[in-house]
Amino acid sequence: MDPNATIALIASTSSLAAYDMREHIDNLRTWISRGGFHPDWSAYPVGEARYQRGVGADRSVFLSDARGIYIPRDFARTVDHARVAGVTPEQWADLENEDSESYWDTWSDVVDNAICTDDLGVRYRLEQDGDLFIVPTGMEWDDDNEEYVWPSDEQEAA
Repeated sequence: MDPNATIALIASTSSLAAYDMREHIDNLRTWISRGGFHPDWSAYPVGEARYQRGVGADRSVFLSDARGIYIPRDFARTVDHARVAGVTPEQWADLENEDSESYWDTWSDVVDNAICTDDLGVRYRLEQDGDLFIVPTGMEWDDDNEEYVWPSDEQEAA
């Protein structure tokens, strides 16, 4: 029995009579009960870092350093403000004006305090090292590999 084919068939319910649907569901239940389903529960997301790791969250370039002094302005213009915590309306307004006296101080505060949330609920912090990066909360810098990594499960539990 091919469980993927059965699930695909069930998903296309308009092409199945009720009797056929019951038969396919019974076959799927039999397959599962005979040990055809072996999830790796240790890989199932538990806790914020494991969830984010499970959905494939990773450090990513958000804005290229080719934007130069306009990275703060472009961040303010491109991001959905409702998905960013830790930034005040006054700070958003300040970032819109690259000629503002407090533009760079405001940007420094935003990079230090902002938490962005994506559609899946993954939370990111900002980091600027030339490019502007988004880094999932929970990832840690690994000096040996010189990159961000997810903590091991033992470290997360501690």
